Amino acid sequence: MHYMPGAEKLLDRFPLFTAMLCAAFCAVFVWYGSVQVKELRAFGAGPQIAAVDKTITPSGDFAIGQWVELRGELKFDCASTAVSNAGTLENYLFGHAAETYVAATDPQKLRLYVFVLDHAAICEDAMRKPWRGVLRSANRSDLDRVRRNGLVVPASLGAPPIRFETYGGPKETRKMLTLTSVATALMAMGAILFWFKHRTMEAKKESQWAGSAWGNSAGR
Repeated sequence: MHYMPGAEKLLDRFPLFTAMLCAAFCAVFVWYGSVQVKELRAFGAGPQIAAVDKTITPSGDFAIGQWVELRGELKFDCASTAVSNAGTLENYLFGHAAETYVAATDPQKLRLYVFVLDHAAICEDAMRKPWRGVLRSANRSDLDRVRRNGLVVPASLGAPPIRFETYGGPKETRKMLTLTSVATALMAMGAILFWFKHRTMEAKKESQWAGSAWGNSAGR
C-alpha cells in the first residue's frame, strides 16, 4: 500500500491498535447507516402534513428527520439569505455545489425556520409553494449563516429553531445510506488488506530468521 505510507508504518508498529481503530470507524459507519434506515422507515409512503405554527423537531444533529409538507403562512426575512459553496466531499457527491439559507417565521413568531436549498438561489425560490422537505433541528452553523446577514432571532420563540431541507426526502436519505455503506465496505477491506500484509511480513521475517538460524547451526 505505497499510497498510504503513514498507515503502513502504523500497522507495522501497532497492528492491534490499527485493527481496533478500523473496527471503531466501521462501527461508527454502521451506526450512522442504521440511523438512515430508521429515517427511511419513519418517512412512510409520503410527506406528512405539518402546520407551520405547530412543528417540533427532535433535538440533536443525528436525530431522525421528519418528511413533511408545510402548510400555513410564513414571513420570510429575505435580507438574511445566505449562499454557501460546498465545503465537503459529501456535498459534492450529492450534487450540492452550493446551498442557500433563508430564514422565515410563522405569523406569531413562535417558530423560526431556516430553509435550506441545494443550489445557489434567491429568497423567492424558498417562498415558492408547496413546501416539501425534511425538518431537522437547526444547529449553530445554520443560525450563524442567517445571523451574519442581519437576522435577529425572535425572543417569542416557543420551540427551538428548525432546519427545513427543501431537497430532503427518501431519495436524499438513500444517497446518504449508499455513501455510508460504501465507506463501511472500503474501511473493512482496507483493514483486512493491512492485516494480511502485516501477517505476510511477519511470516517472511520468521522464515528469514529460521533460515539464518539453521545456516548458523549447520556451519558449526
